[in-house]
Amino acid sequence: MSTRRAAHKALDSAETYGQWLEAANALDAEGGGQAWRQDDAAPELAVDLMRNDIGALRKQAGAADLPALAETLHESIYRHQTDITAPHLYAVAKAGTKHIVEDYLQAVERALDAIVTAEHPAMPLAAKLAALRGARDNLGRPALLLSGGAAMGFFHLGVVKALFDQGLLPDVICGASIGALIAAGVCARDDAQLAALLSDVDSIYRVGIRFLPPRQMWNRGGLLDQAQLRTCIINNVGDVNFAQAKAVSGRSLAITVSPARARQKPRVLSAKTSPDVLLTSAVLASAAVPGLFAPVALQQRRGDGNARPYLPAERWVDGTFQGDLPTQRLARLFNVNANIVSQVNPHVVPFLVGRHGRGAVSAVADLALSSARAQAVQVLKVAQARVRRDGLHHVLEHGRLLAEQGYKGDTTIYPPLNLWMYRNMLSNPSTDDLRRYIRMGERATWPKLALIRNQTRIQRAVANCLARLDNKSAG
Repeated sequence: MSTRRAAHKALDSAETYGQWLEAANALDAEGGGQAWRQDDAAPELAVDLMRNDIGALRKQAGAADLPALAETLHESIYRHQTDITAPHLYAVAKAGTKHIVEDYLQAVERALDAIVTAEHPAMPLAAKLAALRGARDNLGRPALLLSGGAAMGFFHLGVVKALFDQGLLPDVICGASIGALIAAGVCARDDAQLAALLSDVDSIYRVGIRFLPPRQMWNRGGLLDQAQLRTCIINNVGDVNFAQAKAVSGRSLAITVSPARARQKPRVLSAKTSPDVLLTSAVLASAAVPGLFAPVALQQRRGDGNARPYLPAERWVDGTFQGDLPTQRLARLFNVNANIVSQVNPHVVPFLVGRHGRGAVSAVADLALSSARAQAVQVLKVAQARVRRDGLHHVLEHGRLLAEQGYKGDTTIYPPLNLWMYRNMLSNPSTDDLRRYIRMGERATWPKLALIRNQTRIQRAVANCLARLDNKSAG
């Protein structure tokens, strides 16, 4: 077997990110990726400016010239931040991007460290804190968005695990439908509890789908037993509200729900917008696919410990319909500027696979799927304009919004087209199935880690430096 074939086989069979990265480096060495990384030239990068900035940052950090260093950092990050995360820079070599990008980010990290550790009369502690807080607000935060997709959504667990294992799991996590269940389960646990969960999939309660007897389907307004889904949510998330989950994990959870009636807006539920709403009811509402489950009334619990209705006149359904990926609302609520999307909606995955594949067959598939989507949106618009009955009009509106909303992020992670996943969409996974979903999610995430790491590296460095300065201030 050739070295290249052996490296491909090792890449496909990797059980850990370390094994995957070793195989990726071997493939880059064989296929020219390593030489490409060592060559600074790239049309996406202002290489001469980047070299000058690296030199200036190193010199000013070494001299502890903090005022000049702060000014250079501000101008340099603004100048290069978009360039160093250009998608093409991460599509040539498997193991990473140009070494000059890594050199630049390392220089920025060391410059930030110098601002924390060095002393300068013109930059006391208060000025340092103000400068870094301003940088944090300007840079924004990353978020992880988990789509709907029925049982295919257990793929999200693998994405979460891959990011968590590398210290890259964002503090803002948003979910819709099955994505809401995964997001809530993550955000209701601290790091130690989350690590324990991800290392012991047997502890995950897996029975959320149970078909009702035919005679009960009409009376309950759906094909599936909502009480069983609620039991699944309680066992995996607990009986807490958004504020309590935030206090436990420190993470900001967001769950999207769509209105059951016309002329009502979708909501992003969070500790900021609805701190007392119970996660159980939020997840139940976000997973209430019309026809499978009845619409849900949200519940809240305040300090007295009693549950009561929240917005009692309203009912809510699957968040995927009008807010699968509410990027604009997350930007306003949490200052999010980098969206990492784990996308498993069954009607979206074929578009993503077709669009990102290579060759003539993939191009034709992309064109055909994109055309079909555009035509479906137009047909639904025309039908909606001509229908007069409110009920049917609302159904058509749900369909149109489902078809025309965006389903990608700055980084989008998705599974390969897999008939096994589609066949099991409405099935409770076995323990072996769950492990398979998780491994698929991990393997789909590993090739994206270099981009995600660099997209968020400066934000994470600023947050770390702020925490250190806050400790100094408190001491």
